[in-house]
Amino acid sequence: MADFENHNITFHDPPLEGYPWDGRFATPDQINEYFSESKITCLLCGKPFYILSDHLRAVHKITPDQYRGFYGIPCSRRLVGVEPKNIEEQECVRTQLKNGKHAPKFSNEIFDECLNRIETGRIPTEVCKDPDMPSYSSLGRYRKKNQDYDAKYQSILKFKNGRPAPKFSDEIFDEFLNRIKAGRTPKKIGKDLDMPSYDAWSRYRKKNKDYDARYKEMLEATSFSLQAKSRCLGARFEREVKRLYNEGKSVYGISKITGISNVAIIHHLCKLQIYRKNICLRDKLEEGVFEEFLRRVIAGRTPTEVCKDPDMPCYLTWSEYRKKNKDYDLRFFKACDALPFKFQAKMRKMGPRFKKELHGLYKDGLSQTRIAEILGVSQNCVSRNLKKLEN
Repeated sequence: MADFENHNITFHDPPLEGYPWDGRFATPDQINEYFSESKITCLLCGKPFYILSDHLRAVHKITPDQYRGFYGIPCSRRLVGVEPKNIEEQECVRTQLKNGKHAPKFSNEIFDECLNRIETGRIPTEVCKDPDMPSYSSLGRYRKKNQDYDAKYQSILKFKNGRPAPKFSDEIFDEFLNRIKAGRTPKKIGKDLDMPSYDAWSRYRKKNKDYDARYKEMLEATSFSLQAKSRCLGARFEREVKRLYNEGKSVYGISKITGISNVAIIHHLCKLQIYRKNICLRDKLEEGVFEEFLRRVIAGRTPTEVCKDPDMPCYLTWSEYRKKNKDYDLRFFKACDALPFKFQAKMRKMGPRFKKELHGLYKDGLSQTRIAEILGVSQNCVSRNLKKLEN
């Protein structure tokens, strides 16, 4: 008889008729019969499951070992049906094959055919993906065991990052330049089957200074976006960035005009030694520019959005101006306080009017969810500001 008295077994739903079963397995045959189905039946509630362990912990609040003890099931027996067990065995075999264990034996003729396919110009990793070919790791093990085969393999081609690296003529590298001129990046061209790899092309550039000079001169005439993708922004780009920055354009404005990321713009400004993160205020910006900045904020835009306008200063420049001009800073906070609460939350500048309204609603006993609905802000904003008021 199963002993349930000393265990607090719980049930989410009433058990099926005839359950919980108060018997106990007496023979191994009875246990094997219990585990013979694709799903194993829970003897406490009568419901079938592929894997019983999770159900026991979540619903009945007992461990699998306790369940085995109730019904005399050996501790070495897993509480799973037949079908999941077979699936696990299949996954185990797949893992062993993947790791090189129990790999099928291929004849010497198969490996010779593998070499023949590589000789046609295909990459070894692609050849090994064919259904009738051994895996790339199997090919490597076979090469280690057969030195003659490995010597023949090495004589067919030399490896450079997993692809053949034959000798290319100067005309091929000239064609490489023509494709760059057409608007493609070197890395994309390096993937063409009739072109050298990107690494082989880079080595050729280092050995041939004239070719490298032609490449840079040709790239200088292309668009800035292609130069950035090729990671070779030239002197024309630096002159343009310096000119725009001296005219008073923000980093966002320069980025929008040139089509280059903000990070690349800041990097080149630092390289030219004309950009300092700690010195953001430039004398060329007049007070009218900052007044226009404030008008755009009052119109319902956040400062970060206004800073992205080409004719506006960057956020750091604007912040530096606010610190140096207390009257301007006070006017900014008063303007923000008059804006809707939703906009204040977007800027993370909650004014006195919001705090007063929040305090009054909280005193009335309303929940944070209800306060958030009334004020039109998120519940996190309400919770964060309530903590500040308590402190």
